[in-house]
Amino acid sequence: MRVPPLFRRSTVAAALAALVVLSTGCGNDSSTLTGSVRVAGSTTLLPLMGRATEAFAADHVLAPVNVRMTGTTDGITLLCDQLADIAGASRPITVRELRGCATAGVHPTQVTVTRDAVVLFTDAKGNAPACLALGDLYQRFASGAAGTQPPVVVPDASSGTRTMFLEKAVAPLAAVEGVDPAIRRDAHVTNSDQQMLAEVLRLPGAIGFAGWQTVRPWLGKVRVIAVNAGDGCVSPSASSIAGGTYPLSRDLLVYANPDAGLSSDTVVAYMDMLTSPDFLSTADTGLSADEIAAAQDAWAQRAPATAAA
Repeated sequence: MRVPPLFRRSTVAAALAALVVLSTGCGNDSSTLTGSVRVAGSTTLLPLMGRATEAFAADHVLAPVNVRMTGTTDGITLLCDQLADIAGASRPITVRELRGCATAGVHPTQVTVTRDAVVLFTDAKGNAPACLALGDLYQRFASGAAGTQPPVVVPDASSGTRTMFLEKAVAPLAAVEGVDPAIRRDAHVTNSDQQMLAEVLRLPGAIGFAGWQTVRPWLGKVRVIAVNAGDGCVSPSASSIAGGTYPLSRDLLVYANPDAGLSSDTVVAYMDMLTSPDFLSTADTGLSADEIAAAQDAWAQRAPATAAA
């Protein structure tokens, strides 16, 4: 598989999306682990992976963790190229990606680590609607809407959040009309979360979308837009997302190369910690006790992932 162009993003975006934690000098070492862990993938997972890395560093001061979150597609590509040990994903792995992994001898294990959502947001001072039906989202974002609606701001094609938005908000009506689901051509495409925020605030009436974990720190500057899937308007919140009542809820996933443990006990130790009930129950994941147990079991069993279409 081809190594993705990780450095195509701006310097500011890279600084925000790339976190390198060298654990030397942090906490008290409770082990003799000295290997490193390479984490890549969706920027939506950066808050969770940052907390996991801090927790791991506290116990393993000689084991550096490199976290570089630049997009789901980039992360999965690096995992399959064996240039990352763990990939965070805001969408499921595809058949094509899984075949590419298998060709390279990588058979990743999939673990659900948190519940999130695709969240629509606009300038807190703007006049965009407070609620939009799925049909409204199609009219505003789908390819046939170019030039007929206020501006929209979207992630680039490597984004798992963009893929999930297309699947949940555009694909159903696109199928009815017999067209492929696609974002309108005049959409403002961004390649970092901060650039998306800046564009939404700059363009009058603009609406963007990003993961809940990404948007939540922006509240005050932006306001979220409720979504009506036929049962009334539901705003994104920790409870509506965890309960699945918000229509654009989705799971965030981690893919890990189980064979990495053959050469690195450190990767295994990191995944053991990441999927442990102690960590997931205190990391604001929105997962139930049964779901946390399922996450731990998925990693313990090292079962090969299955792919989305």
